[in-house]
Amino acid sequence: MLSPSSLTLGALKNSSVINIAGVCANGSQFVQNVNEAVQRLMTYGSWYATLVKGRLCVYENCLAWPRWVGTVLATNINGQNRRIQNNWYEFMPVSSGECCYGGSYAVGNWRSNTTVIDEGISPVFQNVPCGIACQLQIHTRLRADFGKTMTFYGIDGNGQQVQTKNAIGQWQDGVTISLGSPDVITLPYFSEITRVSKDITVGMIDVYAVNPDTFALLDVAHYEPSETEPRYRFSKVHGPYTRVNNQPTQIEFLAKLQFVPVVLDSDIVQIDNIEAIKLMMMSERLSETGDTDAATKNQVLAIKELNRQLAEKLPLQQIPIRMDPFGTAPPSLAGIGQLM
Repeated sequence: MLSPSSLTLGALKNSSVINIAGVCANGSQFVQNVNEAVQRLMTYGSWYATLVKGRLCVYENCLAWPRWVGTVLATNINGQNRRIQNNWYEFMPVSSGECCYGGSYAVGNWRSNTTVIDEGISPVFQNVPCGIACQLQIHTRLRADFGKTMTFYGIDGNGQQVQTKNAIGQWQDGVTISLGSPDVITLPYFSEITRVSKDITVGMIDVYAVNPDTFALLDVAHYEPSETEPRYRFSKVHGPYTRVNNQPTQIEFLAKLQFVPVVLDSDIVQIDNIEAIKLMMMSERLSETGDTDAATKNQVLAIKELNRQLAEKLPLQQIPIRMDPFGTAPPSLAGIGQLM
């Protein structure tokens, strides 16, 4: 996971957090308390360690954001910032002047801008190609994961929901496979994958779609060990952007992280502030005992601590501000920005 944080779960277990945890640092309850505290803190603001800058490639105008991307805040393609719109943008009326190319219309292409549009949630990086029903091939990287299971849900080649019989002969939605070697290939064909469930694994799990005509493999997803119900933000890029030599377009982005729970000692804790985590864990304990006033005070102190860290890492005097006034008069004519 891409993150400015350098705090690991193992380091947190060896910190002063154990003085207020109230549970054994090596137990599952401690990990659960840490995850709950970090998740709550991440919903309260865009803190230093929760904002990331990254770079990805866009294939065929489609982009499944990585697991750790929660909200895309800004994008840049070919050195220019590009607008981010929700999916209502595609249903807004446009005039001929905005989408007409030499008398012909290109729906979704705007002359002035390349736009990144939110398309909802996807359980895979790249779905099965439209109009081609494919079997799925699942590759398990580590022998330690043999015998663990995954379930794939979706639509078959006839447009019906995929259903199979389980071990006791009852019909169930989807198909459940047992990981192993050689690679497991699903018997039912999928024309679309709508949901994936998997056990926690030790290593990565690779999923491919097998083209029934050419037997070529198409990358579908590469799941991390801790993912059990993978869901990714999905976007489409609309507009006349440059594509050189038929290569995928590179997009730079600024995003707020999606909360990812820690499991192993080597996992990164997304809030890189031990004091804030301590205060939030204390707030949760007080809240469970019914002392809401004390819980609220600790919560406020935790947010104050994160604001202090944010001001230190990203001081306001370094943030550029741009003003676009209405009309043609510059702000200086109104005395704005003049030295007195």
